[in-house]
Amino acid sequence: MNTFNFNERLNKSNDSSTQKEIKEILMAIFPYAIDIQKADLQADIKGTDYWVRFKYRKVVSIDVKVRDTDPLEMWGKNDLALETFSDKERETVGWTRDEKKNTDYVLWYFSKTKRYVILPYLLLQSIFVKNWENWKEQYKNDTQDSSEWKSECIFVPLDIILKSIYEEYC
Repeated sequence: MNTFNFNERLNKSNDSSTQKEIKEILMAIFPYAIDIQKADLQADIKGTDYWVRFKYRKVVSIDVKVRDTDPLEMWGKNDLALETFSDKERETVGWTRDEKKNTDYVLWYFSKTKRYVILPYLLLQSIFVKNWENWKEQYKNDTQDSSEWKSECIFVPLDIILKSIYEEYC
């Protein structure tokens, strides 16, 4: 079981240099974006860390997962942490399976290497809901102790995620 400090991770995500880097990434990903705004706490609870605004389109919701460690650099594995339970003991569904999340895209940002991965949330969620129990048997999974709750994630290789999305929708 990995132990982490939720407030430390939150502080890293809210760090002004991290926010600046994320805004620059989002502006590069969405060339017609006119503004990137940090979401308020109410939106954050519902799955939005940033709003991407466009002149002629809707606003897009981004959930950002900031990590110091890049698994590709550290372990040579290009995997993403997908949460099965946000509170394992209470069996509270994790963000990847939560149908109440108001999220358009998920951005993983590995701050040490500046690498990022972005995926459309609804496609990710749909393949995760179908596969998470099998993936839990196949791939590394871990419980993380924040001292207030224990969450559980599966570390699914990115190529498996992309292949699953492709096979389901292309």
